[in-house]
Amino acid sequence: MPHIRQNNTRNEKSSRIAELSEQEQTAYKWLYEGYSETWTAETLGLTRSDARKVFKSIYQKLGVDNQSGIIEYYAQQEVSFF
Repeated sequence: MPHIRQNNTRNEKSSRIAELSEQEQTAYKWLYEGYSETWTAETLGLTRSDARKVFKSIYQKLGVDNQSGIIEYYAQQEVSFF
């Protein structure tokens, strides 16, 4: 996966979010709102393995390392999504 350059523009962040699959967008929204990975996975009906794949894909596409990265990076910019 190519390195995603960290860019603070609202447009770029919105574009990255728009590129998420429907399932990833749902998981992203819940993670962004502070729900745990475990709760999100259980609510989506995912196995641990499938949940890890979904979270890893979200983190890679958005250029963050974990749930805290989503909250810190995207909350600072007040990105409007959904």
